[in-house]
Amino acid sequence: AESFKAPDSVTEIGDNAFYDSSVRALEFSSRLSGIGTSAFEDCKGLTSFRAPEADVRVGASAFAGCTSLSVFDGRIALAAVNAFSETALTEVVFSEPPEGLGQHAFENCTALESVVLPEGYEGEIPAYCFAGCTELRRIDLGGTTSVDDFAFFGCRRLHQAELPSVQSIGEAFAACAVLREVTFPNAVRVEEGAFSGCAGLLSAELAAGATVGASAFEGCALLSGFPSAISSAGERAFAGCAALKEI
Repeated sequence: AESFKAPDSVTEIGDNAFYDSSVRALEFSSRLSGIGTSAFEDCKGLTSFRAPEADVRVGASAFAGCTSLSVFDGRIALAAVNAFSETALTEVVFSEPPEGLGQHAFENCTALESVVLPEGYEGEIPAYCFAGCTELRRIDLGGTTSVDDFAFFGCRRLHQAELPSVQSIGEAFAACAVLREVTFPNAVRVEEGAFSGCAGLLSAELAAGATVGASAFEGCALLSGFPSAISSAGERAFAGCAALKEI
């Protein structure tokens, strides 16, 4: 088993530095601040990456395809496009707050169970960011203001979503069949198909006067109502919502 411990003087890891290598364990100091594009991409045997107390900007595809990576000991300051896609991470810790998240950043991380973003994060959850995270059960998006299309697509075990600062939701949670409760009291726009096929959804809290797009809650058979009145609803917005009594 190959391991690598870097000297404390190392603050950056360059592009493709360990691409497709046989390294299994990596350790860096708290001075590490950046990991380049594809730095560890396709390191199939890599199981752990440790940079305790470091705030790390992780470049595009830096760990993509590291299918055995279950430990990332460090705070994520930035996760660029595909940064951790198809890894075995069970949890992630973000800086206070992170700079941003890229599309597909954690896509198909099938062991990831929860995501908690700091209140100070005021960015977006981009398209496919957590799509295919089949073990994801709970999310708290902190200060996130928007959630883009397919951000949580295929998260079939997601049952609780707290979106306290979100104002706009795209087709982000379609087919999250066991999602039970969604809290987004500041949401003013729920886009087309946002929660379509969420057959287990019981309640949804959104801002008074919010607009609801076409098919936004279609097929949410158990949805029973909203605490606040909405201003408009698109075509088939509530089709198949058999338990809905009033809006």
